Amino acid sequence: MQIPLWIVLLFCLVWLLATIFTLRLYDECNGRKTEEQDGRKRAFPLQNDQSALLPFGDDYNQMLTTMKIYVYDVRIGLEMKSPDDYKYGVEQLFIDLLQRSRFVTKSPAEASLFFIPTRCTAYRKSVRDRVEGGRVAARTVRRIVDWIKRTHPFWNSSLGVDHAYICSHDMGGECGQLADPNLHKNAVGLFNTADYADPWYIPHKDIALPPHPGRGVGSLSHTGRGGAGTKSVERTLLAFFAGNMKRGWVRQRVRSLFRDDPDITLIDGYLSDKEYRALLSKSKFCLCLRGNRVWSPRLMDCLWFGSVPVIIADYYDLPLADLIDWSSISVAVRESEIPHMKNLLLAIDAARLKQFQMKIQKVYIHLTWNDPPLPFDAFHSVLYQLWQRNAPQWKKNKQLL
Repeated sequence: MQIPLWIVLLFCLVWLLATIFTLRLYDECNGRKTEEQDGRKRAFPLQNDQSALLPFGDDYNQMLTTMKIYVYDVRIGLEMKSPDDYKYGVEQLFIDLLQRSRFVTKSPAEASLFFIPTRCTAYRKSVRDRVEGGRVAARTVRRIVDWIKRTHPFWNSSLGVDHAYICSHDMGGECGQLADPNLHKNAVGLFNTADYADPWYIPHKDIALPPHPGRGVGSLSHTGRGGAGTKSVERTLLAFFAGNMKRGWVRQRVRSLFRDDPDITLIDGYLSDKEYRALLSKSKFCLCLRGNRVWSPRLMDCLWFGSVPVIIADYYDLPLADLIDWSSISVAVRESEIPHMKNLLLAIDAARLKQFQMKIQKVYIHLTWNDPPLPFDAFHSVLYQLWQRNAPQWKKNKQLL
């Protein structure tokens, strides 16, 4: 007897719906939200490849369940607004994400860390004059620390050892030192300016931030996907740089040596978003050159588009260096080796270049900020480093990414 076609179609429809329901149930049981539940498309999928998550061990899970942070309710300086830009935006973004997170506790007694939500960029930018802006920032942070000393017992019990604060402005740790020597010496600073040669940056205590907040859906951080959508044959340019080439002697030196080189594109100025994306997709290497300071948000642009960063900035303590093996995703060129830069890049064969690119596709997620945060992203990676700084009994030797 022949089965009617409508019965066959009905059976197929029921089977399809059952399969979809089962897959959604599996995702939910494993703690994974669908895109509809998450309210937006993911910046990246959660990876099944655990090789990308090697440094996040058992203490990472401990952090998720037991880390409690008391955030001081600071009202001083609120009239000074944080600039909404890509260069210093990590500062306000981190504060916002933390205050909305499950890590915050209202009970100081259960806190494993006390966080001071300083916004030194807002204080510094409240006046136009650079020198006076630095003074305003230092005075404001000093007022905040003095208020904490007067109104809470936690600072005085440790002189800030179990405290942390943030400053993504170029001032970095200098703002902490000018405000209170113990803030600089004892509290963990979250900085963009992470320079071993900077007297205000204390390696092994302070933490270098992934220096670019991204800009949500449609931004470089969401569309580049670590270069996954770009084929190797499409990368026909050896290297490029676009930005202010007069800022710092390193950039001027690179410009004087390679301005006429057909394999290296140097643009003294800024490109449209479309032109910039095109160069990031076309170039094998992206030059990250020291300017006035050691860091640049350009580092993240390169990684998001899979253009291997060429870092020419001696003594830069790279972001999340405790977790990520930067030698596997970037090329470091000493400032003294600038004349040999092109030869060093040409010596990297296609197989090695492919290794760089594949590793970037695995690692870039840990350096990318998301709002709301996603597992193992920049927000959680920074907290993980804070956790390790503040809970040495849980430290373990781990393999780098």
